[in-house]
Amino acid sequence: MEVSSAVRDRLIEAGIREIEANGLQNFSLRHVAQLCGVSCAAPYRHFKDKEEYINEIRLSFGAILDNTVIEYPDGSRKVLKKDKNMI
Repeated sequence: MEVSSAVRDRLIEAGIREIEANGLQNFSLRHVAQLCGVSCAAPYRHFKDKEEYINEIRLSFGAILDNTVIEYPDGSRKVLKKDKNMI
């Protein structure tokens, strides 16, 4: 089960990078699978369909932003808040 979870995590991380690089309109499951070194069918072993996969990416991306702190030159800090409309 560890291996399966690791692949799922890698797929989510690669999906975030794919959306950042190419946008949601040009999102390619095939390219994400290639980046992860897995078969084109692998994402469908971890997610019901492309919509569920993108929703998981949104949730993960939001969790990343929840933990992001911006530090300004004056020493002040701001914690980013998750926006439900991101991505």
